[in-house]
Amino acid sequence: MFSTLKDKYYKILNEIADTDRILSLSELSERIALETIVETTEAYRMQWIELFILLRADTEPKEPAVTNIRHTMELLGLNEFMENRLIYGADKEKLRVIQAARLLGMQLPDSVMASIVNNRDVRLHKAARFYYMLINRDDPYLYFENEKMNDTFTVWDRLELHQLFKDCHDAGKRLPSFIPLIRQLSNPEIATFFIRETAYWGSDIEVGYLVEYFDAPHQSFRKAAFEGMGLRRYVAAEEPMKACFFNQSEPMRRIILESLLAIGSGKSVDFMREVFYASASRFTKRTALRCLWRYNDEGRACVREMKARATADERLLFEQIDNDILIQQPEQPALLS
Repeated sequence: MFSTLKDKYYKILNEIADTDRILSLSELSERIALETIVETTEAYRMQWIELFILLRADTEPKEPAVTNIRHTMELLGLNEFMENRLIYGADKEKLRVIQAARLLGMQLPDSVMASIVNNRDVRLHKAARFYYMLINRDDPYLYFENEKMNDTFTVWDRLELHQLFKDCHDAGKRLPSFIPLIRQLSNPEIATFFIRETAYWGSDIEVGYLVEYFDAPHQSFRKAAFEGMGLRRYVAAEEPMKACFFNQSEPMRRIILESLLAIGSGKSVDFMREVFYASASRFTKRTALRCLWRYNDEGRACVREMKARATADERLLFEQIDNDILIQQPEQPALLS
């Protein structure tokens, strides 16, 4: 039945979403031939919701597409249906409705959602809390304080939230700051996730607060903070990362080098050179060489100069870097060329 619905209406809905102006209700009604849509079964309406979710996945979440999609759903009575399913539907239906509401940017009644955030079903109460975080501007993390949010945090949870944050960002919606949430969570895995998400979507001021995690007791916090600076290409973190570099474990040092490479300010050639000569770990030495080579022209000149003066033992590292370059970038010249 869904394929039949899709074949009949998806192209029409896609054209509505692609329109460059907000359509009137009468225009929308005419386009979907509303008077011919008479079936009202629960199964049929759930398929309409699935169709709108599919449409949303193929549509940039910007105006006037968002308004036209929302008004079309209202004409079809889907808003009222979704509210009804939240109250009377099975847990599986409630979960799908909440997921659909988040994807489609719909506001669900607070009175109904309040009864779901403490539901015994883990997936359902997580979905309600994630929805609440994006919708409630006054206290977005109210339900994250509950110990239930320290339950297992699955890969799917992370992927789903990351995509939701991306959708909000692309649509120009201001996300709530994750910094207060990171500080109150007792589950390191969840806190680490939000450190990375801050690097993706936070303001420059919020990203600046991540510097405090460079010396965090949890290695996972440090790793996420150092990686986040590279993801964000946050130049202001460059000197703090260098300052704490030699207090870090070897794996953390290598992550810092990769982040300095990603930031690419051009100010770290001498530092990477120093790391090569000061490090006991051959793995870290190789990382420093590779980052220097990829950094900029000055970095490549520095590597050639270092190789010309290298000891027999050090030359093995340069040859390994040569091989890595040839494997990854066959068009690149070798270090001595």
